[in-house]
Amino acid sequence: MEDFMWVLAAAFVIIVAMLFVSLIVPIDTTPKPDEIIEIDTMIIGAVGRISGEPVTTMRLGSFNVGETQTELLKAVPQMRIYSGIAGSESKKYEIEVTEEFLDLMSDIVIDFDVFDSNAYGDLVVKWNGAVFLRDKAARRDYTITIAKEYVKTVNNLEIYADGPGIMFWASTEYVLKDFNVDLNYGPSKIFAFQLSQDDLEAWSKGRVTYYATGTSGMSGSKLIVKVNGYEIHSEKPNGQGVAEFQYSDAPMKIGDNILTFAAKDDMIIMHNTELSLYLSTTELAKTSYFDISNEEYALIQSGQYKIRLRFNIDDILSGGT
Repeated sequence: MEDFMWVLAAAFVIIVAMLFVSLIVPIDTTPKPDEIIEIDTMIIGAVGRISGEPVTTMRLGSFNVGETQTELLKAVPQMRIYSGIAGSESKKYEIEVTEEFLDLMSDIVIDFDVFDSNAYGDLVVKWNGAVFLRDKAARRDYTITIAKEYVKTVNNLEIYADGPGIMFWASTEYVLKDFNVDLNYGPSKIFAFQLSQDDLEAWSKGRVTYYATGTSGMSGSKLIVKVNGYEIHSEKPNGQGVAEFQYSDAPMKIGDNILTFAAKDDMIIMHNTELSLYLSTTELAKTSYFDISNEEYALIQSGQYKIRLRFNIDDILSGGT
């Protein structure tokens, strides 16, 4: 009996020690000091008092019309998920899908890297309340596919960890990196551009320029360009192309406006595509918005990271500040 009491006492000491270690030595999630997290990239255009017609140009780049497209809905560089008797940390995100993308989408893909894990309990990923992953996740890449029927205009994404079960003294912990939510859609290609109330009041015209070739040559489909659902251009691609539109062609609105490239029966290869927005005013101020995640905000608040704004001045048209 005395030996049993000694064994029981030793087991109790070990449990308390493991609990103490699990509480004061969590998984190290500190970012490397030289790591740079890019939050957003934007093109501002002309600002100040200018002569002539001010223009803002969006470089849309190169892409293919007539195949599956991808739109990034959410990106989180790093998150820590844990659950235990000392507390828990889960993540909840609201993922919006506009009607334009909802009509054309095929599915949503969530992918991430389990960077570190003790796998004491399950890692759980829920989409609109439905469980799409419950697993004692190992250190590897994970991909979750969500079919269209589970997607709405506003969606709730939740990531959490189950408790450690019989290892009640410990804490289930997961460190996830490069957590991305992508929407697959097509075959049209969609771009959103924003107009403020001041922009809308001074709106003059829009201009789309591109270099395009069809995979079937001149016997293939026409390239169709739409703005907010209104067709502004339809012709077979043969190199350099231009599509201009005014308010009477496609009414603009405050907030998001949608530019769509479509082809019915062919793939069209687009190069050097640009959207230029012209305003009829001589005084021009621009406001751009960007979002940061809770994780990025926490890193900034902790002092480990600072926000750095980098910009290029392409040209100075007149002196001033």
